[in-house]
Amino acid sequence: MLTDFLCLLCLGLCLGYEDEKKNEKFPKPSLLAWPSSVVERKSNVTLKCQSPFQNVTFLLEKMHVPGSWQQRSSGNDAEFLLTDLEPKDAGKYFCTYNTATSHKWSEKSESLQLVVTGSLLKPSLSVSMDPEKTPGQSVTLRCLIPYNGTEHMAIALLKSGTPGPLQVEEIRKNQADFVLSTLTSNDTGNYSCVYYQWIPPHLGSFPSNSLEIQVTDENGGQGVLLIKKADLLPRPSLSASPSSVVAPGSQVTLRCCSSHQGATFVLGKVGTLEVVQQQRASGNHADFFFQDLDYKDAQNYTCLNYLRKENLIWSDYSEFLQLMVTGDQETLQDSRVVFLVAFSCLAIVLLFLAIFFIYRCTQHGTPSPPADSHELAKVCVRTALARARHKQHTHSRTGTALRAAEAAAAAPGMMQEGRDGNAPAKGIVPRVSLCQPDQRNNNYQVFSAEKELRAKRNADNVLCRRTHPLNTTDSET
Repeated sequence: MLTDFLCLLCLGLCLGYEDEKKNEKFPKPSLLAWPSSVVERKSNVTLKCQSPFQNVTFLLEKMHVPGSWQQRSSGNDAEFLLTDLEPKDAGKYFCTYNTATSHKWSEKSESLQLVVTGSLLKPSLSVSMDPEKTPGQSVTLRCLIPYNGTEHMAIALLKSGTPGPLQVEEIRKNQADFVLSTLTSNDTGNYSCVYYQWIPPHLGSFPSNSLEIQVTDENGGQGVLLIKKADLLPRPSLSASPSSVVAPGSQVTLRCCSSHQGATFVLGKVGTLEVVQQQRASGNHADFFFQDLDYKDAQNYTCLNYLRKENLIWSDYSEFLQLMVTGDQETLQDSRVVFLVAFSCLAIVLLFLAIFFIYRCTQHGTPSPPADSHELAKVCVRTALARARHKQHTHSRTGTALRAAEAAAAAPGMMQEGRDGNAPAKGIVPRVSLCQPDQRNNNYQVFSAEKELRAKRNADNVLCRRTHPLNTTDSET
């Protein structure tokens, strides 16, 4: 009895332990980027996932993208190296893990936004206070996007040497203000800002010009705040060759010139902030070629250049250049209108022809009655009278022929007699000619007239029968 009780107790404890393990929730891991989550194109970045447990398996995933990276670690972290970054690699990443004794994955880490710069034109960073202030006072840094758009953007404030952005603001306007309060010597550094698309494909801009903030603490709590703007390169100029007004399908060259040698030139579209091309030049200018132009290339363009040192040293934007592609969009729209009108007219004509042929097929073989009912009545009366006269004339001719035959039979000269003067032999019927030589012409004329009358009467009969089938009962003789 005691043995059974101990067995049941052990079994209950084991089942309770298993249930507790099943209901156990692992804490979230953390995900960091090194050297920064805002990196340049063609550079490398390491994403590091950390957990509170040893000997775990880590899983790195990108939001809205199928596939993952998995790595087994004997420690409590794992590093995922992403090399030769392109704009398509930008986006939100997260990681999870599971232990060796559990097949259940932990909760997802907080998402990490990876920004790959260089796809959009740079913003500008400015300060809204006097250059010299005492420590402990706040400073407002304003990041300005070069156009007043409504696209869903995020603006991030960066500090050199910091793995991630200091502050991020999601906006639908062209500027964001970042407040740095209670400044100390720890706030000394170079500041810049970038903006990027909040939704895919998460294209990021070039970093802005930098601002150097120096905070020096002196004895007694007094100090000096010094804000220094980065030096700017000379403003370039932008021109078009052979002209800024070109025809569709032609070529044009946009030249960006600067007084500085060996800079990298960037050409962009003003309306979309898109970086069209960039070029490292050995001289003081860069040529950007466009071929097979169409209406999509008709935009306002600007250019700028930069030097790469500890930070990027930028120039201001050049004057806007409007590239016009003549006759492209308007001609295309006009041709579309003409095509639609012509197609509509052709469709209408074909529809009427189809209706006409269908009507003719349904009416085939049915002649139209005369428009005047009185004329139809006259035709029918004439037909009836002609039929009556024809019957009377036929009876008259038959009686005349019989009478002529009887007379010929009675005439003595019409009988063939034998040489002996006896009566004709039995079974011999005398031959009688109904058309004597002196009456042949008259009979032929009567026959022709009757033939013409009969043809006309047949045509009238057909018409009367088809228009008044119930009133025509006599058959053709």
